[in-house]
Amino acid sequence: MPEEKKPAPSANKDFFDVMGDFYKNDIGSPLALVAFILLIVVLGFALLMQSNIEFHDAVIGYLVYTTAPYLPAVKTIFTLITMIWISGIIYLFLKTRDLNSIEYHKYKSINTKADEQKENNAQWQNVLDYLSSDNPAEWKIAILEADSMLDEVVKKAGGVGDTLGERLKSIDPEGFNSLNLAWDAHKVRNMIAHDNASYQLTKREAKRVIDLYEIVFKEFQYI
Repeated sequence: MPEEKKPAPSANKDFFDVMGDFYKNDIGSPLALVAFILLIVVLGFALLMQSNIEFHDAVIGYLVYTTAPYLPAVKTIFTLITMIWISGIIYLFLKTRDLNSIEYHKYKSINTKADEQKENNAQWQNVLDYLSSDNPAEWKIAILEADSMLDEVVKKAGGVGDTLGERLKSIDPEGFNSLNLAWDAHKVRNMIAHDNASYQLTKREAKRVIDLYEIVFKEFQYI
C-alpha cells in the first residue's frame, strides 16, 4: 500500500496555522509541544543576546542589579553548604575507616584462627601418619609429637610452670574435663622419653594413647 503523503501547507495559511499543523503531524504530545516552545524561546533569546549588544548589556545589568543585594547572603549560604559538604565527606571517610578497621580486625582474627587450625590439623595428621607405620619407633614419635601439641593446649588453657607436668598440676579441673586423660597420655610419653630403648610399646597401646590425646584436643577444639 503506498505511503500516504502529508499535505503541503497552503500559501494562504498564516504562521500559527503552519505551526499548528507541524505540532499535529510531527510532535503529537503536549509535553513535546512545551519542550519545543521552550527550545524556540531559548534559541531566540540566545540569538538576540548574540546579535544585539545593547540587549545583552541590558540583561546582564539587570541581573547584576537585581541580584547584587543578595550576593552576600548567597555567598554565606554557599559557604555554609560547602563547609557542611566537606564536613560530611570527612565524617563519612572517618566512619568508613573505622568500619574497615573493625572489619579488618574481625576477619583477621577469623583468618588467624583458621590458619592456626589448619596448622594444628596438619601436625595432627603427621601424628596419625607415624601411628599408621609398621615401625614401633615411629609409634613413639607419634606420642612425642602429640605430647608437644598437648603442651600448647595446656598453655592456652592457663597452665603455668616450667614443664608440662607442672602446667598440668596448675590447671583447674573444672575447666579441663579430660585432665585425667591428659595425665595418662603424658605419663606414657615420659616413659618413652626417659627409657626409650627398653620401653616396649605395642601398636595397640600406641593407638590407645593417641586416642587419649585426641579426646583432649577435641575438647578444646584444637583439631
